Amino acid sequence: MMIMGCHFFIHQKKQLKYWDDWIDTPWVKNPYRCVLEYRSREDMKINHHLAHFEDSYTLLSIKEVQNFQKTFKRFFKPMDLSLWIKMLDHWKEALERDQDITDVMGPPPYKVYDAILKLFEASYLAISWADYSYLPPNNHLWQHYLGSPCEGYQASNPFENIILIFNTMGYYEIQETIKVMYSNSKKEDTFLIQNITNFRFTLKWFLQTGWVLLQTDYYPANWLNPDILNYINCPFSIEELRIWKPIYLSAAESENLNLTLSILYHNIDIREFIYEVEDRLIQYIVDKQAIETTDSDLNTETTLLKILDVITLLATNFCKSKIKEGLNCKEL
Repeated sequence: MMIMGCHFFIHQKKQLKYWDDWIDTPWVKNPYRCVLEYRSREDMKINHHLAHFEDSYTLLSIKEVQNFQKTFKRFFKPMDLSLWIKMLDHWKEALERDQDITDVMGPPPYKVYDAILKLFEASYLAISWADYSYLPPNNHLWQHYLGSPCEGYQASNPFENIILIFNTMGYYEIQETIKVMYSNSKKEDTFLIQNITNFRFTLKWFLQTGWVLLQTDYYPANWLNPDILNYINCPFSIEELRIWKPIYLSAAESENLNLTLSILYHNIDIREFIYEVEDRLIQYIVDKQAIETTDSDLNTETTLLKILDVITLLATNFCKSKIKEGLNCKEL
């Protein structure tokens, strides 16, 4: 039944000329993937091409995970459906008569076993696609590693998550609030006190998004296409968008963002780092006296401001694309 079902799927899909956004979109290399020399020890584990699945898959290649139809098609390359059915019927007869199945014409049993196991895994993947539970390639990073589950396939796209960062606060508000957090002087910052929840969310979200950008070898090609975004929150006014340049990045850092991000996140445990930054924020709000700022604190402040500039650069590129097309670009 499984073999017949897989054959029916690829046959009918071809006949109907059916194209699906999830399984037929091409995949491309992640242009912001962490530079090899700056990857963590656990990088290979958390970015393995099967790591995002909740079921135990072991046999599918990267291309087969990206498109399970490839497994279906490869299965029928050496033999068509009728030959597969005929060979398996002969196997059944041989086993019922206590005969050796190696005497049956066809591929060696071990090759058949491997092919059927792989087809079984691809079929399970097809079921998840059919019931809309097809997992994005970085699902486990958001949900299990960062504890920030994203609802839906597209919501795991880090580029789409950039639109959330400037939802309630603009670039200069975020920048100034970071500087206030790490200043030596204590002053009543009314804006920060009134917007503590929004700022905490914004801070966590841009740190997570910057880190996720460095993960995962391949993305669906449409994830990198600004056209899929209905709108994007602009970090500042449309007028400034055209002239803004990063404040805390050098020209070289601005031109090579994946190297810049790789260096910024190098030797950082993102979960501990977020905890430390949030702890500093809470101390600033709660403590009556000024908090001593150490060299480590100043380094953290610089890191935050540089990551903010990288994220803002990406956001402005999307905004400029939207403005050219005359689409929605919400400015703060």
